[in-house]
Amino acid sequence: MGTSFYSCICGYRYFIGECGKPVATGSCPDCGKMIGGSDHVPVAGNNRIQIQPLAINHLTGYVGELVSQNMNHFVRSLRPIAYRILHLIVHALIGASEPPTALAFLRKNNQTATDSEMYCMNHIRNDWEILKKLLNCSDDKLALMFHSLISLMMERPPTANQTSYPERMNWETSFRDNYVTPLTTNITATATNYHFSYG
Repeated sequence: MGTSFYSCICGYRYFIGECGKPVATGSCPDCGKMIGGSDHVPVAGNNRIQIQPLAINHLTGYVGELVSQNMNHFVRSLRPIAYRILHLIVHALIGASEPPTALAFLRKNNQTATDSEMYCMNHIRNDWEILKKLLNCSDDKLALMFHSLISLMMERPPTANQTSYPERMNWETSFRDNYVTPLTTNITATATNYHFSYG
């Protein structure tokens, strides 16, 4: 059946993967009440909802966003960890560009950007801190995971990103499954292996 979206009694939206039916509970990050469910039955007050994909999910290329500390933020098939990793890499690449070129690029997608270096660094710092929380790791382990990720991507380059919605979904799923998940499932092992292999 696939991913389904649900709404907490407070209105917070969340998704359930696999079969799309709840098998575990958790706390709503907005109101703290129980969300999810068990035995494929949602918690009382939580309802399965049909939502239209947000406009951002269909846009091609870079999309300007405000700095967000929402740890559950995801886009298309990029779950929070994969989304934050790719988001950080994209802003590092933009920020490393010549400032006038970077600013012109950002202004096409975000009219409020006035300083490309500060704009990118704000996103990078935010993504870094959220990744440390999501992965429950230190700066050192996160840095080693990024080194390992870049090394893996150089050894086995991803296919070029495509422009249609299904092609983007496939690319993002491949990025998540082939690079992010293997390196973040056990970040301590990833950091240790990279340190001994290249350190």
